[in-house]
Amino acid sequence: MPRKPIKDLYIPSGVEEDILNALSNNDKLYGLEIIDAIEEASQGERKIGLGSLYPTLHRLEKKKKLVKSRWGEEEDGTGGARRKYYNLTPLGKRSLEDLHKYRTKLYEWQSPSTKQISPSEHDEMLSSGADVAFGNGGNHLKKI
Repeated sequence: MPRKPIKDLYIPSGVEEDILNALSNNDKLYGLEIIDAIEEASQGERKIGLGSLYPTLHRLEKKKKLVKSRWGEEEDGTGGARRKYYNLTPLGKRSLEDLHKYRTKLYEWQSPSTKQISPSEHDEMLSSGADVAFGNGGNHLKKI
């Protein structure tokens, strides 16, 4: 049975999505590992500075509840400062999965090899696992 659309599909900013994707492939990462993972995955095309990373992580954790953090051990053997590790919450995992499903459906719909969808196909897309949210009569994406 298809799931009902989630009313609050969160469409993250580019930096937020990069961070969520980096965390989706790892159990826990600290700040510099997140930066390195994003840079490596993008083959150097995407770079996030510390001034963007930590406020974004804070927002994803405190306001959006998509990320959680925990402090590492006092002594980790490196002699450096204590590290704060981040990972996705269950809501963060589901939100990222829903976003990927939505984007897949959107790309399929936009593909030149596909026709314009009918109202019934549009309704089917909304009631499928795509979990999309539209505003203004279905013509524009609504960021929730």
